[in-house]
Amino acid sequence: MVDLPIQLEKAVLDGISFELMVIDPRSLAIIFANKTFLAKHGLKDENVIGKKCYEVTHQRDTICSSADDPCPLKETLINKNLSRFFIIITIITGVDTPRKL
Repeated sequence: MVDLPIQLEKAVLDGISFELMVIDPRSLAIIFANKTFLAKHGLKDENVIGKKCYEVTHQRDTICSSADDPCPLKETLINKNLSRFFIIITIITGVDTPRKL
């Protein structure tokens, strides 16, 4: 894997026109949200970074777990079958070595 400078990673991710969050797979904490995500939800970095994904996306205190609302990241990690929604976590942070963007 090429180790890109963090500012370049942020610039590339901010340039993507769809909503994107990078989530630490161990803690479910959001370590990055691109400008598109923040703008669509009317949020700022300080409202998102470090918070659990379910706190921001579902306004919940607990992980998504019901049959009609399963946690896609948890299922991806359990099944070891990376979906297109979570492959960015592996590329940017590495599942074994998450780092803050």
